[in-house]
Amino acid sequence: MSFYKLRNRVGCCRSGDRFVFLDLEADRYFCLGRELEQAFAALVSDQPVDAQAIAALSHAGVIIGADEGRPALCTTLPAQAAHLSDLAAAHLKVFTSLLHRAKWAVRVKTRTFVANIDWLVDRRTRGEAAAAERAEVASLVAGYRQARLWWSEQGHCLSTSLALMEDLISRGFAPNLVFAVRLGPFEAHCWVELEGLLVNETPERVRPFTPVMVI
Repeated sequence: MSFYKLRNRVGCCRSGDRFVFLDLEADRYFCLGRELEQAFAALVSDQPVDAQAIAALSHAGVIIGADEGRPALCTTLPAQAAHLSDLAAAHLKVFTSLLHRAKWAVRVKTRTFVANIDWLVDRRTRGEAAAAERAEVASLVAGYRQARLWWSEQGHCLSTSLALMEDLISRGFAPNLVFAVRLGPFEAHCWVELEGLLVNETPERVRPFTPVMVI
C-alpha cells in the first residue's frame, strides 16, 4: 500500500462540496477539476485511487509520497470569541499601528508571500522577547481596531495581519495566522488568533469562512 500527504506548504479544506487549496509558494488559492477532485476525495477517505489519478494529483502539486497516512485537511474552526481591547488606551497605539501597517503593505508588495511568512515564523520560533503584560496586548489590539477609522482594512487583511503578528511576537507572544475561504462567490480572508481568541476580527465576520491553513 502507498501513502500520501499534502505537498509541503499546501493547505486544504472542504468548503461546501468542494476542496479548496492554498499553495504558499505559488501564492494562490485553487480548486481541482471535478474528476480529479473525486480522486482526491477518495484518497482523503482512504479509498483506492488508481495510479493515473495519483500521477495527476502529484502533477497538480497537491500530494507527495509519505511513509504513512493520507492527506489531512485543515479542520480548525474560527475562534468564536474576540480578544479584549482597552479602548481607553487605543489612542496611544493608533499612530504606531498605522506606521506598522504601512511598513508591511510595502513588504507584501516587495517580498514573496512565503518569504514574509517564513520570516515571522522564524521570529516566533526563536521567541526571544519576554512576554508582555496582558494590558499592553489589550491596548495594542485596540490601537489596530481604531486605526481602521483612518485606513480601512478592506483588501489589506494580509498586510494588517502580518503587521499585528510581528507586534505580538516582539512582545513575547505566539500568535497564529489563519487563512480561510468561502465559496459562492469565492473570497479569501486572513486574521490573527492568540490563545484561541480572535485578535483583529470579530466572530460575526469570520463565521462564513472555512480555515484552509493555520500558521
